[in-house]
Formats: sequence, structure tokens, C-alpha cells
Amino acid sequence: MLTLSCKPSKDQMKKEFVQSCIAQATKSMPSNDDKTKKAVADYCDCAGQKVMDQFSLDELEKLTKNPNDAEMTTKLTPIINTCAEALGKQLGQ
Repeated sequence: MLTLSCKPSKDQMKKEFVQSCIAQATKSMPSNDDKTKKAVADYCDCAGQKVMDQFSLDELEKLTKNPNDAEMTTKLTPIINTCAEALGKQLGQ
């Protein structure tokens, strides 16, 4: 018997996470030159991969629905810290 799930795959969730991340980060960056755009894309890809590796599909769905959820933010921050550090280095900060 074949059953279909309404939940997206982790690959689809990562793609959506990265796109959302890039859109949000681009808005908050003081500069949008090519160096900044590449650094943001690298950061978001890094964060997306780490999140996909560490979070269950249910947690990803919760994060997607409410990205400012305190519990999810607390869990997310240490996971993506290395990505944030790499972003700072790329931007010379």
C-alpha cells in the first residue's frame, strides 16, 4: 500500500529555509554588494544544513510556522553559531 505524506521532505524544507534566510538577512544588511550577497548565501546554506541535520521534521515545521518561537530560537542559536562566525569573517567583522 502506498501512502502519501503532506509534509515536505527535508530537502524541500532546507530550500525554503535558505530562501527565507537570504530574504531576511538581505533586508538587515547595510550593504548588498556581491561580497555581502555571497556571504549571506553561504551563511544561510550553512545554517540550513545544520538545522536539517539537528532538527526533526516536526521541529522544522514548528520553526517554519513561527521563526521567533523562544524555545526554537534557544535551540537554534548554538547550532548556527559557527555559521554566524564564518559570516562575520567573510564580511571582515
